[in-house]
Amino acid sequence: AQQSFFYSGQLERKNRALGKLAARLESSRGRLQDLIRIARTLNSTLEAPELLARSNQAALEQLGGTTAATFLVDTQRQTFRLAAVSEGRLEGNPFARIDYPIAAFPAVSRLLHEKVVTLTPAEVGRVPPVLSGHKQLSAVHVAGLHREGILVGFLGIGYVGQELPAESDVAEQLAAIAEHSTIALANAKLLE
Repeated sequence: AQQSFFYSGQLERKNRALGKLAARLESSRGRLQDLIRIARTLNSTLEAPELLARSNQAALEQLGGTTAATFLVDTQRQTFRLAAVSEGRLEGNPFARIDYPIAAFPAVSRLLHEKVVTLTPAEVGRVPPVLSGHKQLSAVHVAGLHREGILVGFLGIGYVGQELPAESDVAEQLAAIAEHSTIALANAKLLE
């Protein structure tokens, strides 16, 4: 009777653990399917502006953000420039014509060594309007676009007063979107 009671408890714990594992696997399968869809979408065009706009849209859809923007980095001049926004086109956007010094936005410097940077609440309050789209953001995640170990750009996603997904999920998914974007952007540059 004692052995039966002991093994019954063991089986219950193992079943709960297996149930949790099954739920995590199902969640991972769903994210993988989303990433495959994103990769197909990004690789369906070889025009850099359209590609970056699709990257922003994919990040918004996947991560439930409010605004997204992609910037290209000029490592020689140590500047970055707006390349695509989630709302509308760049034509007529005054921020698209300005080169910003990397030193003015410390998160960009952090991207040299980190794949994804999550801004602290204090940093979110100092986000330049070019990144925030003139919105009062409550959270910002920025992912680097690295090619051959060199930062060539970054993708930022911002949230305005909404329930945020788990930070680890955002970091993982945003890094994957950035990686797909980098590959598709490299293909577009090769075609040019």
